[in-house]
Amino acid sequence: MARKEFLSAMTAVFMMMCAAVQAGDFTIARRGVPADCTVVLSGDASETVKFAAAEFCQYVKRMTGVALPVATDAQPLPERAILLGNTRWTKDLAGDGFDIAALGDEGFRIVVKGQRLLVLGSDVRGVMYGVYEVLERFGGCGWYASDCTVVPAVETFAVPDDLDDTQLPAFTVRTTSWADVRSNPDHAIRLRLNGNIRPAILAERGGMALRFAKGTSMGHTFQTLIPSENGLRRIPNISARWTVGAGAARRSSRVSRIPMCCASLSPTCLNVWRPIRGRTWWA
Repeated sequence: MARKEFLSAMTAVFMMMCAAVQAGDFTIARRGVPADCTVVLSGDASETVKFAAAEFCQYVKRMTGVALPVATDAQPLPERAILLGNTRWTKDLAGDGFDIAALGDEGFRIVVKGQRLLVLGSDVRGVMYGVYEVLERFGGCGWYASDCTVVPAVETFAVPDDLDDTQLPAFTVRTTSWADVRSNPDHAIRLRLNGNIRPAILAERGGMALRFAKGTSMGHTFQTLIPSENGLRRIPNISARWTVGAGAARRSSRVSRIPMCCASLSPTCLNVWRPIRGRTWWA
């Protein structure tokens, strides 16, 4: 067989394989074909869920050129739909006694039920995180930096018709020391980060997972938790001192303000907990 004929045959086989795979997919959008899939959310959906719907539609259009319509559950259920969050049809479609509350604030479940794709999760951050999972995992979208987003142009955007994936975060608070992410909240949420972001993540983007109040940050909190008049700061081996050397003069003015106490010693633990016991510090 000539090389050209061989390549043509292999291409035909490959195209048939692709067609076979796509035949078992739930198609969300196809380039050049009018939208036949509607994004549906609850009539009283949170601002975060509305934002997630807008994000989903924006990226689908960038990938395929197709603008998906958005509707609420006050209207009849479309024949083909992507349901975001807890709509009036979600419980029946999810089936098996599924409890959306079991996902917590940030867990999500993405599952295909016939001609509907369900993105299940809380209206805090769960639905939003589920939407980004679909876009990244099945659409190939990538958020690599605040100024570097990859959105591939595809002919068909689809998910497997047997898709059923539940994810729960391993950590309540997730953050990074990368300044580009910490200073760009919209980039942080696409990476499913939720803590120590400044400026803070807006409430309509899910807000922060945890804020330790009374003027503290996510770390280096001893200077706030242990009052300056507390003698603990002057006990040897409890409060570390700055190393003398280059820049010591600049740092010396901060010694009384920023003690680095040894958290493994019992006096530290006792003196940290005494002043905050019975008070509300978590915001």
